Amino acid sequence: MIHVLDAGPMMALLEGEQGDQIVAQTLIANSGKCFTHVFNLAEVYYLFFVGAEQAVPKQRFRLC
Repeated sequence: MIHVLDAGPMMALLEGEQGDQIVAQTLIANSGKCFTHVFNLAEVYYLFFVGAEQAVPKQRFRLC
């Protein structure tokens, strides 16, 4: 099975937010491929790594 991840589920998994167990179980239970778009990765990078360094409030936004 092929999975496509948006930034929201990736952030939930990384930060232990609500729904993280569903994401983890889905990825573990299915041995298929997982894809995401480069813009989603950029958003996760910014929110998780850059935002943490700058102590940005935990407000979520979407890149268009």
